Order: sequence, then C-alpha cells, then structure tokens
Amino acid sequence: MPSVSRFAGFHRLGFLVILLLAVAVQGATATRRALADHASPAHGKSSSASAHDMTDAQMRKVEAEWFAQHPEAGVEASRQALAQGTFADTFFVYFSEFDNGDPDNPDVAQIFAGETVLWVWVDGTHTITNGEDSSDPNSGNLFNASSNSGNQTFAYTFNTVGMQPFYCFIHEFLPMKGYVNVRTPAGVTPIGSAVARIGFASSPSPNPSRAGFTFRFGMRERGRVRAQVFDAAGRAVSTVIDRTLEPGSYAASWDGRGRSGTARPGVYWLRLRVPGAQESRRLVVSE
Repeated sequence: MPSVSRFAGFHRLGFLVILLLAVAVQGATATRRALADHASPAHGKSSSASAHDMTDAQMRKVEAEWFAQHPEAGVEASRQALAQGTFADTFFVYFSEFDNGDPDNPDVAQIFAGETVLWVWVDGTHTITNGEDSSDPNSGNLFNASSNSGNQTFAYTFNTVGMQPFYCFIHEFLPMKGYVNVRTPAGVTPIGSAVARIGFASSPSPNPSRAGFTFRFGMRERGRVRAQVFDAAGRAVSTVIDRTLEPGSYAASWDGRGRSGTARPGVYWLRLRVPGAQESRRLVVSE
C-alpha cells in the first residue's frame, strides 16, 4: 500500500505541472496582448487587425473587394517585361513588407529611367499598387496587381523620372509600402551615319576618372543596344544603355553612378552589346 509520503510527492508534482502550465498560458496571453497593443493607434497602427491576425481567407476577401472596385493595371506590360527577363532591382513580397535586400534602404529601389523592377511573392496575399495609399487619386493607374501563390511575379518598366511610390492595399494600415527612385539615364547622342566599325569606336575616356566616362560606338543595323558596368567581382553596377537604336555612330557616357550612388574607387568593366558585336573595356574609377 503506497505510503502517505508518496501521495504527498505526487501531489506536489501535479501542483508544479499545473503551475508551469498556468505560467505558460499567462505568458502567451501577455504576448498576444503586447502584439495587439503594438497594432493599436498609440503605435501608429490600425486597431482593427495586424498582419499577424489576418487569416488567408480574410486577406483574400479584402483582395477580392479591392479588385472589384479597382481593376487590374499593368498586367500585360508585366508579361512582356517578364518575358524579356532583364531587371534592375527585385522586391520580395512577404508578411508585411517589400524588401529588396538593401540593408540601408530595403524598401527603396534605385534605377534609371527605362529599367524594370521585379516583384517576387514569398507568402501571404498582397497587392502591388502604385501610389502613396488608397486615397491617392493616381492610385492604381499605372499598375495594380495581385501578389499571391497564384501570381508569384510581377514586373514594371519605369519611364518617368522621380520617386515612384507603391503599396499593398491589404496591409496599407501597417503601412506596407515601397519606393522606386527613377533617375535620368546617361545620354546617348547620334553623331553621324558613317560607321567605321561596329562596337566600340573609341575607348572610354578619361580613364582613370572620378567624374564619369564618355565613349563612342557604331552599329550597321537597327537593333537593341545594351551597355552595362560591372565591378571586378562581376556584379552589375549600372545599366548605361538599354534601348533600340537605328544604324549609325553614337556618343554615350556613364556618370560614374550606380543604383546605390557614386561608384567606389576601383576597377570596373564596361560591356557593350550591339547587333553583331559584344565587347568590354576596362574602367578605373579613381579616388
């Protein structure tokens, strides 16, 4: 027959288990309360819900209501841009943010006019909508697209210089938004119809330089011209030219800036592609 001391031991053990469970439940409740407080107006967030609280069904419902009143825009242009497959920057769409991986400005892309930005879905249900927010009178007039498990990529080519905002309507209360800073590309100037050779007609100069480079090139048939600057590790720094040109000779320039600002001193490579030729020239950015 069990002794009284053994019953007392079991009783104490049971009490400890109940106490630990109570502490865990209290801790979880406090955590949920803290998350709710963080999403309250006192923290600049909406009190209706947080990104944590919205279920997939709720997000899909909000998405359906949004597109019922605001038609999709930019979808066909996106298909064409995706088929081309050239992107100056990429945003990953997940949870409650747009993130392009820049540790300093993860929600800002730095591109030149004529370049394309890619959005890649990771999780959740979102919209990719141009404008500051849903009260912006221009909201959704350029692009307004779903970003979900059935629509995992979206691309848009920016031709207007300036800061271009975009946001997710479903999570705009957080706010979930980003920006594309579109800058003026380097100039390309026709200098005649005579073409001595296709590709580089002159090497970049001055070289070395810390204030930018100029170069000349020629092409004997109409087609796409692409000139890019790469660093010594092979990473793309800047797209100088990416457009279709007529046959002829041209002068072009790179201002020494990349998507993240002025290029650091070092060795770079200017790669030029024209119909029928592909060449590279060494650049040295001095201090």
